[in-house]
Amino acid sequence: MHHQGGHSATQHRHESPQPRETSASRLFLGPEVLPEIPPPDWAVPDRLCPAVHGAYRVVWAEGYEGAPLGIILDNPGLRQQFDDTAFVCPTRLTLQRALWEAQIPLTAVQVVFLFKCRPRGPYDRTLASSRFVPILAEQVRAASLASLGGG
Repeated sequence: MHHQGGHSATQHRHESPQPRETSASRLFLGPEVLPEIPPPDWAVPDRLCPAVHGAYRVVWAEGYEGAPLGIILDNPGLRQQFDDTAFVCPTRLTLQRALWEAQIPLTAVQVVFLFKCRPRGPYDRTLASSRFVPILAEQVRAASLASLGGG
């Protein structure tokens, strides 16, 4: 029997591969205000910030204590709006978006800072660095962080 036109039942169909999940297929639901990690007892950065930066609000680290990855930024930046409402600054938004695209959960990250307070106006960066680099080095060592960046 001769089959005219069409396909025989024994012909193989080519099935489309299952779509892989990509960052484009997952939605970035927006930034999250990371919890602050309090300083350990041995740290006294509150004595250095006013002298170096003229600032008093100390932010030791943020993220999740015990997380294995450390991201080093120069300073904590703005965390609150003028009415004390929690705020995610553009640097943190970019950071969280990059982590999301790399499929690194926020719970795997601690953000640590060279300077433990947000500068208020101009300051001597060399003096500030000389005071805070030893503190940062001890912080990273004590937390056993694998660093993803440089401050």
